Amino acid sequence: MQTEVSELREQEGKLKEVVLKSGKVLRADVCVVGIGAVPATGFLKQSGINIDSKGFIVVNKMMQTNIPGVFAAGDAVTFPLALRNNKKVNVPHWQMAHMHGRIAALNMLAHGTEISTVPYLWTAMFGKSIRYAGHGEGFDDVVIQGDLDELKFVAFYTKSDEVVAVASMNYDPIVSKVAEVLAAGRAIRKRDVDPALPCPVHEVLASLPLQVMLYFNVCFFPCWCLAEGMMLQLKYNLLPRYYQLLLLAAFLILTLAEGARLYLGYIGNLQEKVPELAGFLLLSLLIQLPLLLFLLTDHLTIRLPLELAVHSLLLAFLTCEVVAAFLALRAMSRQLAAQFYLRQFKVGSRGDAAGHDPPH
Repeated sequence: MQTEVSELREQEGKLKEVVLKSGKVLRADVCVVGIGAVPATGFLKQSGINIDSKGFIVVNKMMQTNIPGVFAAGDAVTFPLALRNNKKVNVPHWQMAHMHGRIAALNMLAHGTEISTVPYLWTAMFGKSIRYAGHGEGFDDVVIQGDLDELKFVAFYTKSDEVVAVASMNYDPIVSKVAEVLAAGRAIRKRDVDPALPCPVHEVLASLPLQVMLYFNVCFFPCWCLAEGMMLQLKYNLLPRYYQLLLLAAFLILTLAEGARLYLGYIGNLQEKVPELAGFLLLSLLIQLPLLLFLLTDHLTIRLPLELAVHSLLLAFLTCEVVAAFLALRAMSRQLAAQFYLRQFKVGSRGDAAGHDPPH
């Protein structure tokens, strides 16, 4: 995996041994040399279609050439690979050619679809399962997990600190899991797959803006309770009987729910607990927001100026907290999902599952 051939030795005109740069000698009867391929695009030189120095047809993310209405796909094209920051690459895999054709067809029908997939290939030879995902061009290191001698291993190709490709033999379905992570737009770092490296320092995901707003909300809430209690007492006898019950119930529900909501928000954000933060969002959206809007918009509640002021301020706190909590919850959920996958990479999934398809 990390050496090169230095010499091929023959005997009586037939291959006998292969000598590696490390000095190791391998017995061999046949040597298969991969010399690459050249695209047969010479007939397009006078067509006006943009062709690069290697003869590949250059297309954009929609598989369209520089000439409007002319599309190209397959092994003869270079296209922007999102996985590698839209670097123009040529990937001669049937899975990628299949995706090229699909994207080109959609854009011929004016659907405006861009290609965004992870290169993936797999095969089986002599009972051995081989899989590959990503684009390893320019890699500078390989992290091996498993046993090379038993032909049961996974190789992570890294460039700088990032995993750019992965290959495996009899180590299914870890390559498919890596492809799923890459397809989701999440980066896999070298430290995530190399047991020899120390575990990364935990990334702080708690939202400082949310925590500050919760702090001010906790300080403001007693003032809201006092003001609302006074206003309710002043207008209570002027309200219809059913509105007296409605406002009393709204006041009690808002007070109790706000206490629970602030507690869940504080714990969920500071301790980065997804269930608690999700509960905070649900209480905000399903109880507090509807009740506050009812108190602010229903004219039969006899809205007093002080009441409108404190309700509006609480609504402003609530709106900003919902936005900040949503952003924090999204970041925490993504981090949890990434940790779930990365934990499997370090443990290693060594089943013999076959036919696990890549993400599209």
